[in-house]
Amino acid sequence: MDLFHKFQDVYFDIVQLTELIDRIPDACRCGDAQAHLDGQCACAEEEKQSSPRPIGKECLRLLREIEERLRWMEDDLEHVKLNQPTMQHEPEVVQQIEMVWDEVHYLHALFHRIEQSIERFRLTCDDEQLRRLREAGRELKRCAERLNAVL
Repeated sequence: MDLFHKFQDVYFDIVQLTELIDRIPDACRCGDAQAHLDGQCACAEEEKQSSPRPIGKECLRLLREIEERLRWMEDDLEHVKLNQPTMQHEPEVVQQIEMVWDEVHYLHALFHRIEQSIERFRLTCDDEQLRRLREAGRELKRCAERLNAVL
């Protein structure tokens, strides 16, 4: 499978992840972080969540899968970067490779922010962590869309 197709899998998983993040109720009044993340609390009922699912667990599962796929992409990119000297007559290609490399690293940083927000929310039940989680999810989607446009 080529780099483009690998990233397409990652891209669609990121879209699914951001949709899950968007389904987590905005504010936690129930005081039960895990139930809130799973969409199984009074806050979710207030926002009329139709089918409670373990959203938080699903987010973490998807994060792990996406990160694994990104590591495969990084391996492929590393191979391409090693061949850059043979591409010295194609500066646009080299520039795109560098941009993709930077975006993949930025995706990893965003995944880390999402994981931290989930874990901190579990500990504190603080709405600020939910805001950070949503913000990181939106930025994750924007980054994936930029990368998708290049590939």
